[in-house]
Amino acid sequence: MKNQKGFIQIPLLAAIIAGILVLSGGGYFGVKQYQKYQNKANTQQKALEQAQLEIEKLKEKTAPIFSQEENPTLKIERCKIEAKQYAEPLANQAQKETYDNLVINLKYPDASKYNLQPYSNPQTIGEAKNNLENLKTLMDNYNQEVDAYSQGLRLAITVSKKDHDDTYAVYYNKYYSSCLQ
Repeated sequence: MKNQKGFIQIPLLAAIIAGILVLSGGGYFGVKQYQKYQNKANTQQKALEQAQLEIEKLKEKTAPIFSQEENPTLKIERCKIEAKQYAEPLANQAQKETYDNLVINLKYPDASKYNLQPYSNPQTIGEAKNNLENLKTLMDNYNQEVDAYSQGLRLAITVSKKDHDDTYAVYYNKYYSSCLQ
């Protein structure tokens, strides 16, 4: 047997020291990684808490707005104004379309088709009287056409006004009732 000079042999001592170094290095690296993870988690937690605080502040500021109901009288007036603004252009368009459709077939009487000039140089009083009677008949016919045209226009105006009123009432009531809900 060999004579031992120390407590343990050098290769074994080197292996133990290397193991301690490896384990301590691994531990050191593990602790550093864990600290990085903790810092990241803490940063995220702080950001989350800050965002929640900001949300709470906004809720506190807007809570009176969302929790309070609109004054019923003001709501009714607002709905009336909005309904009128909604219904009026639609009713005007309906009136214009109705009027245009009714008037498109009306034609203003053409006076040129009537010879409204008195006959020149009547030779006798009878011819003059006959000429005046013919002129009166032509004028009466022309006036009847003008009257018919005027009646057609009045009818178109009346019907289109009624269409406007009906359309306005429908759209106004539709919008007003939906606004109050």
